[in-house]
Amino acid sequence: MIFIKNMKVFNCSINESFHWSKLPKLKEKMSEENFIFNSSADLRSADLRSADLRSADLSSADLRSADLSSADLSSADLSFADLSSADLSSADLSSADLRSADLSSANLRYANLYDAKLRPIDDKEVVIKDFMSVCGLGSCNRQTLIFNTNIGIVLQCGCFYGTKKAFEKQVKETHAGTNYEQEYLKMLELAHVRFQR
Repeated sequence: MIFIKNMKVFNCSINESFHWSKLPKLKEKMSEENFIFNSSADLRSADLRSADLRSADLSSADLRSADLSSADLSSADLSFADLSSADLSSADLSSADLRSADLSSANLRYANLYDAKLRPIDDKEVVIKDFMSVCGLGSCNRQTLIFNTNIGIVLQCGCFYGTKKAFEKQVKETHAGTNYEQEYLKMLELAHVRFQR
């Protein structure tokens, strides 16, 4: 086992222990060994830039504010992981399991989310084909993630997660006649244009 902050985080075949201060050395070994994260790992603010985490089990991991820029997370299990405010810029998340992952305020600039899975909607599997992120609109100026998926446009905005149709309905019920309604509806128009290219 390798320990980080006195917590079992990795299962591996080598007989070494790593303290948090030795994380750079651990990152070097990641390309040599096959690491498996235990679920619920506490990796808040961890520096995992360019780490090879292909097929890693990070389900329910706490990755808040972690630096995962340019990391290879392809086919990783990130279901129920807290990735809020994580830096995922240029990360490869292709075919990753993102079901119920918290991506609020995550930096997804240049990230590859192709074929990543989101939480099912109406018992239908949701697989990402493309996405866009919009910040600073609406009543809370929060980040809205808009995904082009196998079932059409799906949005994650605050506590809302659902289809474009369900989002439009909620916006009209909550913000009818306000500038917020117009902002959200124009955002959907922009998403439609973006995904038609």
